[in-house]
Amino acid sequence: MNIDLNGNTLVSGYFSGIGEDLTNLDASSITTGIVADERLSSNVSLLNATNDIPPTALMNGGTSPNSVTFYRGDGTWQAPGSITALTGFKNLIIGGDFSTNPWQRGTSFFAPNINYTADRWVCNFPQMTVSRQSDIGLPGFLNSLRMQRTPGSIEIGYLDIMSVLRSANAIPLQGKTVTISVWARCGADFSAASNGAAIQFKAGTGIDEGSLLAEENAWTGFSFIIPSPPGMYVTTSWTRYNVQAIIPSTVNELALQINWIPKDSTPAGANDWLELAGVQVEINPYVTAFEVRPAELELALCQAYYEVGGGGSVYENYCTGQCTAATAARGFIPFKVPKRVAPAITLNGAASLWAADNATGGQVAGTAISANYPTIRGFELDITTASSLVAGNATNIRANNSTAQGWVANAEL
Repeated sequence: MNIDLNGNTLVSGYFSGIGEDLTNLDASSITTGIVADERLSSNVSLLNATNDIPPTALMNGGTSPNSVTFYRGDGTWQAPGSITALTGFKNLIIGGDFSTNPWQRGTSFFAPNINYTADRWVCNFPQMTVSRQSDIGLPGFLNSLRMQRTPGSIEIGYLDIMSVLRSANAIPLQGKTVTISVWARCGADFSAASNGAAIQFKAGTGIDEGSLLAEENAWTGFSFIIPSPPGMYVTTSWTRYNVQAIIPSTVNELALQINWIPKDSTPAGANDWLELAGVQVEINPYVTAFEVRPAELELALCQAYYEVGGGGSVYENYCTGQCTAATAARGFIPFKVPKRVAPAITLNGAASLWAADNATGGQVAGTAISANYPTIRGFELDITTASSLVAGNATNIRANNSTAQGWVANAEL
């Protein structure tokens, strides 16, 4: 239907016209047909000197246009508040799913006394093995983390595993109620009194003071937000436990710690262990389903703190560079993921296990190798050889018929 610019004549077809003279338009102005006033009047304000009338806008019966709604392609008006928001990253613990945790350092660690084990998890006890367990029989999870006392050990004290949140991720929790949840089970010889294990939140007012000071309860302004163990009484069957905490407004750093204490010095049995899976911290007063993230995403999140390079093949090419002399070359190794801070670089393997390509494509063994000028994005790799390079030539710095060399970038807390 058509309406002329005076709004008086109705013709079958469609609305047209510039619209600047289209005023006082309601059902009484239309000579043929019936159109409810409210289906026109709320949209007439959209007309101006440059826009045609969108017929579906005039004829829809949905949400009215106003300063916050928008016009959708299907001819309806929608308020932003009614749009379904994208969800994800509710779990503030990185590496809390030990199935997708990359375990870059290995999968079994004996006596890790204040050392990292699974990615983002630091451990503290001199007579304990931390290991990855497979086929654990818990739907939705392939692997778990096991903390096991050394069989026969009579040492007592806290056996703990801890994940430290960087301040950038802890500060948004200020004043919020959070829920910590974890799946847990124990071995038949579990030595904790009443099978009790503690879920604790350590807090501080400093900025990124690190795991060592957290283990020693020595952060600036240190406090326990969840101070009362045990928090969970575990059995030999998988059970999900949860606790809630309100994060004080002054907290700038947080560490989640799970621990237990042997009840006495009776020698540890063969199955004196605690297993964990699906560890989650979320801003919510109630526990919700565990957030599953793709393994590839979890790897990238972990690599912001720790990344391993090398060991892939016996002539793995680490980087392309330039010969700076007949006996020297340098290149740049970029990180897969920018680091939390400029990391400490460790090079593994003797210099002779590294090589630079000469002009004919052969490998010239290194006599010295060093990492220099690390940034959050990568580092310079320098190699010295006995001879056989040509200054100004391009080269590759690579493994020299070995997988025993490589590098580690450590930006952990």
